[in-house]
Amino acid sequence: MKKPNGFILIETIVVITILSVGLISLYASYNLILTKAVGRSYYDNVDYVYKTYMVSRYLIDTNQNDFIGNYKVVDLTSDNNLNNIATNLNIEKIYIVKGTYTTITTPANLLQLDGSSISYIKALTNYDETKTNYIVKFVEAGPDPVLKVINFASIAI
Repeated sequence: MKKPNGFILIETIVVITILSVGLISLYASYNLILTKAVGRSYYDNVDYVYKTYMVSRYLIDTNQNDFIGNYKVVDLTSDNNLNNIATNLNIEKIYIVKGTYTTITTPANLLQLDGSSISYIKALTNYDETKTNYIVKFVEAGPDPVLKVINFASIAI
């Protein structure tokens, strides 16, 4: 009488290899989809770009865009009109950058930035280093009173 052997070691290794290749390909495609979704979340909304443009024009008209160095965090309380604009447009922060964005992301400069601003700035890829770039952080109430919706927009002038 012959004994049924079942799976032997070689067959088990082949099955594990085939499953591993399948899982690795699934992980690679999932990682690509996730990366694209995160990148899409950083695209500027037209409404926020328009608001950023209007704020940048105000800063230029009132000469608040002059500074020494590579970037400036605008003090929203320094000007009563700017404070009213920021309140009405739900603006939390305004960054003005001259030159490359890599100058902002040095360890010494990161202390003035919050996590969402750092993520947005690092996600920026198409900007003009020869112009002054305005980055505005908008914070609005979300569906839940505790949650806030954060949006960014940037423009080069």
